Amino acid sequence: MVGVAGYVELLSRCGEARTIARIQAAVVTSGRLRRSAELHDALIRALSRSARPHLARPLYAHLLRAGLLPTPHTLPSLLKSIALSPAAPGPAVLALAVHAHAVKLGLERGWLTRVGSFLIPW
Repeated sequence: MVGVAGYVELLSRCGEARTIARIQAAVVTSGRLRRSAELHDALIRALSRSARPHLARPLYAHLLRAGLLPTPHTLPSLLKSIALSPAAPGPAVLALAVHAHAVKLGLERGWLTRVGSFLIPW
């Protein structure tokens, strides 16, 4: 059985949505996804680089429902997926909601979030 680090390594090499979905299915059926913010982060990051970046948003919601906190890499990857999502309903509103959530979690200090080609200091 592959451990969390193994899944994270596999996901860091993936760029194809179908492969990511297979890895996600393996992680979900193993029960590891509910316990690992790192796996959520790796899946969100991989999806933000894939042809189906819109699939990252439900994973972020799953992360929160599981009672886990995002890692320092989760929110920038989520913002990237929102920006790249085809026909995302109100991407600016979604991006603002992500920023507001970061502030609510106390993540605003010292963070740099890449949005498009701009760096916005918190």
